[in-house]
Amino acid sequence: MPLGNARGSFVVPDKHSKAVDDYLKAILELGGSREERVSSNALAERLAVRAASVTGMLQKLAAQQPPLVIYEKHHGVRLSAAGKRRGWEIVRHHRLLELFLHDVLHYSWDEVHEEADRLEHFISERFEDRVAAILGDPAIDPHGHVIPQKDGEGTFRDEARLLDWPVGERATISSVRDRDAAALRELERLGLTPGVELIVEAKNPQASLLVHIGGGEKAIRLNNGLASALFVMSVAKQSRPPASLQTSASRNPVKRQKAGARRQKSGARYDD
Repeated sequence: MPLGNARGSFVVPDKHSKAVDDYLKAILELGGSREERVSSNALAERLAVRAASVTGMLQKLAAQQPPLVIYEKHHGVRLSAAGKRRGWEIVRHHRLLELFLHDVLHYSWDEVHEEADRLEHFISERFEDRVAAILGDPAIDPHGHVIPQKDGEGTFRDEARLLDWPVGERATISSVRDRDAAALRELERLGLTPGVELIVEAKNPQASLLVHIGGGEKAIRLNNGLASALFVMSVAKQSRPPASLQTSASRNPVKRQKAGARRQKSGARYDD
């Protein structure tokens, strides 16, 4: 359960605990699947705080019992076992909330990240369990990111940046970076959402990619800034997902929106 004072299905965290959660989640995401050490400058940029503030917070997190991070000045930081547990819990809250906001409350996929960022610190285990049950214990959030299992360590998808994908090889969009709402709106307008197949036809490393989408007749040009938001995997990998993963309709926000509209039209309710 999140730090703070519980009130029913919600938790009221103090300012310090919210900051701790933000640091742990940022270290987890920036460290990636290799759990690489994260620099203070990278954290300062991600969290929009001063580097001196980062240093002070990391020292506090390392001094807690049990310590939440393993920190050595000038050598970066990574999470301890306790820090990873809490970090993955917050990631689970965030991704469940994104999906709940999108599927049940019908937020667009470019709105859910910011809203979930505000709410992720406040939900209790009871609320988390109810949201998961309503959604059918989902595995993937609206942007293609894996939702960690309850009380378990999460995983990173075996995917690559579209910018690094070989020319001429088919790929499937596995996930999209969710922090830039304007980029998400443009990607949806172009039809570049999780589950969509594409081929990189040409690259200009300094400027753009020429991409052929699915069965479309024409290729489109993506500037590198927009392309950097896309992550892909081989079609073979995407066509054989683990049994725990959702269907392509659940991964694709456009298809999921239509499914939500059908539920709403049919008068479906989300009761216990």
